[in-house]
Amino acid sequence: MADTREILGLLNNAATVAALERYYERTLQRILIELAQGVSRPGAARATELVATLRDLIRGLDPRRAGFVRNWIREWIPKAYILGDESATAQLRRQLEAATSDRADAFGAIRTGWTAVNQTALAAMVAQVDSTLRNVAMQMEAVLGLAVRRTQLVFFQDAAIRESVVSGIIRGAAGRRLSDDIASIILKGGTPAEIERLRQAGFQPDLIDLYKRLSQGQMVTVGARTFDVRQYANLVARTMLADVANKGNVVRLQQNGVDHVRISNPPRVGDPDVCTVFAGRVFYVGTGEDPLGFPALRSIPNGGPPFHPHCRHGLQAFVVSLKNPTDVEAALKDTRLIPGDYFNSTASLVTKHVGSLDAAAVQKINPNASKPRAA
Repeated sequence: MADTREILGLLNNAATVAALERYYERTLQRILIELAQGVSRPGAARATELVATLRDLIRGLDPRRAGFVRNWIREWIPKAYILGDESATAQLRRQLEAATSDRADAFGAIRTGWTAVNQTALAAMVAQVDSTLRNVAMQMEAVLGLAVRRTQLVFFQDAAIRESVVSGIIRGAAGRRLSDDIASIILKGGTPAEIERLRQAGFQPDLIDLYKRLSQGQMVTVGARTFDVRQYANLVARTMLADVANKGNVVRLQQNGVDHVRISNPPRVGDPDVCTVFAGRVFYVGTGEDPLGFPALRSIPNGGPPFHPHCRHGLQAFVVSLKNPTDVEAALKDTRLIPGDYFNSTASLVTKHVGSLDAAAVQKINPNASKPRAA
C-alpha cells in the first residue's frame, strides 16, 4: 500500500474527502429546503415544477455532468493512483537497498513512470467512481420523487385537506399549520405534536417516516442498509481513494515483475473481523495460478483491501527474488492456515464467522492477529 501515513494524509486532507462531503451537505440542504417549501402546494402543475427544481439540484451530483463532483473525481482519483504507483516504487527501492548485492543486481533496474497500462487501469477506476456516485444521484431522485407523489396523492384523496385548498393554495390556519408541519419534519425531523397532526390529517405512517428519513439525508440504499447521503459520500470517497492507491501499487509492482504482495498489518483495536484473517499474509497478483502456491489476491473478499468502510489495510511489495527461501516458505505456510471457505466469500460472511470464534480459535487462524476485546 502507499505508506499508511501517506494514505491517511490523503483521506484526511480537507481538500479531498471533507470537500466532497461538504458539497453533498450543501446540495442536500438546498434540496430539502425546496422540498419543504414546495411539497405542500397541491396541484399537478406545482408538483411538476417542484420535481424539475429538485432534478436540477441533483444534476450537480451526477458525474456525467460538468460540475464539482465530476471535477473532484478527475482530480483526486488520479492523484490517489499516482500515490500508490510512487509508493510501490519506494517499497522496491527500500527492499533493493536491504538485499544482498547479488540479488539486487539480479532484480535489475526499477521501472518507473507513467505508462499506457497505468492509463488503462486509471480510466477503469474513474469509471467505477463515476458509476457509484451516479447511482447516488439516481437514488436521490427516486426517493424525492416518491415523496412528492405521495404527498400530492394525500392532497387529492383526503376530503378534509381538499376542503382547505382553493386554486392550489392551502388556506386558513389549519392549512398553514399542515404546511408548516410537513416542512418542519422534512427540515428538522419534526416534533411529536407535528407528527401527530399529520397522522390525524390523513397522512400514512410510512409517508411521515419518509419525511423523517429525508430530514436525515437517508436516500441511498445498499443491500439492506440505508445511508445518509453525506455519510455515503464520505464512505465512497475514502474507500475509492484507498482502493485506487492499492491498484496503482499493484500495477507498478507487476510492471517490475513482482507478483506477490503482503497485506499490511498495523495494530488494530476491537473484535476480530475480516481483516483479522488476511492481514499480514502474502498473496499472488500475477496471472493464472501461482507456481509457488500462494493464494490469489482476487480470491479473497473484495479482491483485497479495503475490506470494509474505513479499512486501514493496504498492500506492500513482497519480492520473492529478494527473500530468503526460508522466509518465503514461512509466508506460504502462514497462508495455509486460512480456512478454505474464507476464499471466494464476502467480507460480511467472513466477519460474521470470525466474530463467532473464541480468542484461541482466532489465534489459530492467524497467530499474529490481535486478540478480541474482553467482554
